[in-house]
Amino acid sequence: MPSVTQDFRFALRLWRQRPGFTAVALLSLALGIGANTSIFSLMDALMLRSLPVKHPEQLMLFGSGRTSGVMDDFPQRSSELYSEPFLKTVREKNDVFSGIAALESMPENVHARFAGANAELEPMHIRLVSGNYFALLGVGPALGRVLAESDDQKPGGNPVIVMSYRFWQRRFSKDAGVLGRAITFNGTALTVIGVAAREFSGTVVEESPDFWIPLSMQAQVQPWLGDPRGTLTQSMWLTGRLKPGVNPRTAQANANVVYQQWMHQVAGASPSAEQIENMKKARIELHPAANGISGLRWQFSDPLKILMVLVGAVLLIACVNIANLLLAQATGRQREIAVRLALGASRRRLTSQFLAESLMLSLLGGALGVLIAWWGGQLLLTLVQAGPDPLPIQVGPNARVLLFTFGLSLVTGVLFGLAPALRMTHLDLAPSLREGKGTARSQTRSRLGQLLVAGQVALALFLMIGAGLFVRTLQKLEQTGPGFDAARVVLLNLDSDASNFKGPAVEKMHRQLEERLRGLPGVQAASFSSSSNFNEGRWVVRLWPEGVQLLAANGKPADGNQVGSEYLRALGMPVVMGRGFGPQDTPQSPAALVVNETLARALYPGVSPIGRHVAMEGDKRPDLEIVGVVKDAKNQSLRDKPRGMFFIDLEQGKIPDTFSDLVVRVSGKPEALISQIRAVIHAVDPNLAVWDVMTLSEAVDRSLGQEKLLAKLASFFGALALLLASVGLYGVMAYSVARRTNEIGIRMALGAQPSAVLGMVLRESVLVVGLGLMAGIPAALACGRYVSSQLFGLAPNDPATIASASAVLLAVALVASFLPARRAAMLDPLAALREE
Repeated sequence: MPSVTQDFRFALRLWRQRPGFTAVALLSLALGIGANTSIFSLMDALMLRSLPVKHPEQLMLFGSGRTSGVMDDFPQRSSELYSEPFLKTVREKNDVFSGIAALESMPENVHARFAGANAELEPMHIRLVSGNYFALLGVGPALGRVLAESDDQKPGGNPVIVMSYRFWQRRFSKDAGVLGRAITFNGTALTVIGVAAREFSGTVVEESPDFWIPLSMQAQVQPWLGDPRGTLTQSMWLTGRLKPGVNPRTAQANANVVYQQWMHQVAGASPSAEQIENMKKARIELHPAANGISGLRWQFSDPLKILMVLVGAVLLIACVNIANLLLAQATGRQREIAVRLALGASRRRLTSQFLAESLMLSLLGGALGVLIAWWGGQLLLTLVQAGPDPLPIQVGPNARVLLFTFGLSLVTGVLFGLAPALRMTHLDLAPSLREGKGTARSQTRSRLGQLLVAGQVALALFLMIGAGLFVRTLQKLEQTGPGFDAARVVLLNLDSDASNFKGPAVEKMHRQLEERLRGLPGVQAASFSSSSNFNEGRWVVRLWPEGVQLLAANGKPADGNQVGSEYLRALGMPVVMGRGFGPQDTPQSPAALVVNETLARALYPGVSPIGRHVAMEGDKRPDLEIVGVVKDAKNQSLRDKPRGMFFIDLEQGKIPDTFSDLVVRVSGKPEALISQIRAVIHAVDPNLAVWDVMTLSEAVDRSLGQEKLLAKLASFFGALALLLASVGLYGVMAYSVARRTNEIGIRMALGAQPSAVLGMVLRESVLVVGLGLMAGIPAALACGRYVSSQLFGLAPNDPATIASASAVLLAVALVASFLPARRAAMLDPLAALREE
C-alpha cells in the first residue's frame, strides 16, 4: 500500500512538471468518457432500467409493445395488441400466469374539471387499465386505495379514478383531502379513490399519466373508440406475471395454444382461406416486461447502439493519442529508467509507476466525463423527444451509470498506459546508459507511434464515413418531401369532449368554426379531419371494388380519413383526376370517395376509377363512388412507401367521430395567425380546449427525430475523431522531426534543399495516412450492413461518401503535417549539427 501511495505522489509531481500534456490528456479523456457515459445513460433509461414494481423479472408482455394501435378485421399472425374477449379467454385457459392485466394502448389527453363552482378546465393525461393492474404489478397506494377487480366489472358502473403521486404533489400539494373529489371527464363524474405510490409512474417508459381509470369506463371516457368489448377491437397491451417455476419458453408455448384456440373461435364454423392461413401461422411473441413498454426504445435502440460504437471509437482514438504522448515522455526518461533498473529496481515496480500515472489520468478524466455526461444526457433527451413537452425520463448518473463510467475509466487507463510501461521496462541497459537522448530507441518508438496514428486515421475515417452516410440520409429524406405542400399550414388538436356542444351539435359547431376561420384575413382554407398526416396514428380498413365478393381475401387495406370539404386544399394535396369534395356532397347525395394514386391502381388497375364504386367494411354493397384521385402522399414518415389512402366527406357522415384535428392554410407566416385562430375558437365555445398547436412543417420535421439524432451526433463525433487524429499525427511528426534534427542537419549540410526535406517529411505523413485509409475503408465497408436499415436512398458502400471522407481526412492530415515539415525545412544546418 505505501508503494501505491508513492506511485500516485510521483505521478502528481510529473503532472505539475507537464501541465500542457496533463490538460490535453484530461480533456481528451473527459470528452471520450463523457460521450460514452451520455449515450449509456440514455440507453439505461430507455432499455435497462427496471420498473419500480414487485419482482419485475416475472413480468412478460404479450407482443413487443412496438405498435401504438391496430384495427383489423381478423387477428394478426403475430399480434401486438389484443381485445377484451381475448383477455378473458387467456385468463380462463392459461396455466402459466398468476395474473394478466391490460393497459389501453391509446392514451387520452383530455381537458377535465374538478367539482366546484369556479372550476376551470385543466389538461390531463389518462390511461385506462384493468382492475387488477396495480395488484398484478404489486403497486400500492400512497393515499387511499388503488383500483381493484371489483372496480372493473360492470360497464359504466364504476366511476372511480386513481391519481398519480406527481399530479397530487403538483396540483394539490399532497393534500389528503383530495380523496372523494369528483373530476368530470366528457360529462361523466369520476371520484378520486386514491393516489398511487410515489415511485410509480406507469408501465410506459416515456409517459407519466395523471390518472388511471378502469377499462369498464371506456365507453364514457373514450366514446370514439367504439365498442370496447368487441372481438375485433384490438387495442390493449397485456402483461402477465409468471407463476413460480415457469420459464418464458413454456409460457409462450401455452399462450400460443390459447391464441390459436381463440382464433378458431373467432373465425366460426366457415373460416375464409385467409383466416385459415392466418390460424396456421398464429403466434404470440412474449417479451420480458421488466423494463416497461416503450415506443422510443424501438425507435432509438438501433441508433443508440450505433452511437455507442461511434463514441467507443472516439475514446479509442483518445487513448491512442495519450499512449503516443506517454511514449514520447517516457522516451525522454530512457536514461533515468535504465539507471534505476541497473541499481536494482524491479520491472514490476516500474510498470506499477507507469500504470499509476495512466490510471490517475483516466480516473480524473472519468470524473470530468461524468460532468459532461450530465449535460450530454439532457441534450440527448431533448433530441429524442418527439413533441414540445419534456419526456418524464430521468437521464443522469445513477449507480449503474457511475459503475459503467468507473469501469470504462479503469479499462482506458490500462489501455493507454500498458504500451509505454511495457516498452520502457524492457530496455537494453548498456546502449541506453551510453545514449544521451535515446536515438537508437527513438526509431523504434517512432515506428510504433506511426502505427498507432495509422490506427487513429482508420478509426477517424470509419467515423467520418458513418457521419457522411447519416447526413446524406437526412438530406435525401428532406429532399423527398411528404407529397403535399406543408408550408404555411397550422395544425390544431381540439378537445370537443369538454365543449358545450354534444351529439349532432358538434358537427354544426365545426362547420360554424370553419366558416369563421375562412373569414380571417390571410386564411386560405380551413377544415376538420378525423386524423392529420404526421400527427396521429392510422385508421386502417379494407375496401372492395365493385364486381367482387366481399371476402377478406378480395379486400384492399387502406388508410382512411374523414375530412371537411376544404381539407385537400388546406393540406395542399393536388387532385390529379376527377374532383375533390364540394357543395354537391351532402347527406342526401351519393357517398363520395377520394382516393390516392396507389389505392386507385389497387382497386381498378389499368382503367380510370372515376365514377366507379367500392364497398367499405360493414357495407353490404358498393355504395361509395370514387369522384377524385389525389397525388400519393406520406402519412406518418418520410420513409413511408406509397400506401393506399382514401378520404370521405365529413358532411356525409359515413364514420361517427369527434373530428378533433383542425387544419388551416394561411398566406403569410403561420405563427402570426395562431393567436387569431385561438380567439375564433374560444369565441365559438369558451370550453373548446386546444391541445397541440404546430405548423405542418414542424410535424414533418418531428418525424425525422431518429435521423437527426444520428446525423448530428455522428457528425460531432466524426469531427472530434478527425481533430484527435490530426493532433496525433502532428505530435508524431513533430517528435520525429525533433529526434532527427541531427540527421536533417547532415542532409542539408551535404546539399539537400529545403523543398526536399519538406517533401521527405510530408511523404512520411502521407504513408502513415495511407496505411490508415487502407485499413479504414474495408472496416467501414464491413460494418456497412449493420447500418443499412438506418439509411435512405443510398447504399452503405456509397462511393461519393467514402471518397469525400477520405479526401477531407487526407487534406486535414496534410495540414497537420505541414507545420513540423516546414520546421524541418527551415533548420539551420550548423545548429542542427551541434545537436547531440
